[in-house]
Amino acid sequence: HTGTETRSRHLRVAAVSNRKASGLEKKAAIIRIEQLYPLHTVELKEIAAGYTQAKDVVWCQEEPKNMGPWTAIENRLEVSLSKRPRYAGRKPGASPAVGSLAAHKLEQIHLIKQAFADL
Repeated sequence: HTGTETRSRHLRVAAVSNRKASGLEKKAAIIRIEQLYPLHTVELKEIAAGYTQAKDVVWCQEEPKNMGPWTAIENRLEVSLSKRPRYAGRKPGASPAVGSLAAHKLEQIHLIKQAFADL
């Protein structure tokens, strides 16, 4: 993976912790994109150049698929990185949150597992 983007600090911390606990520090990089527009494509290309053996690019977001930046960034990432990104996150939904802390935590565990799948 060349990285996972997280807009939520909690999600990023969980992803970093999971990567470390799973012993994946050398197999997975986590790159946080701070600014989506304008997207710094040159900088992204420079970062990606450091991961020439990367097989996968993963976009990880806490929001449901239809509410976060995924739909706006998907094609721009593919053009910038010359790889189609894979989505790791919540399914589309009518609400930005599940309404239950327990359900939220389970969903977060699941989406982090999606992000690191196939390593």
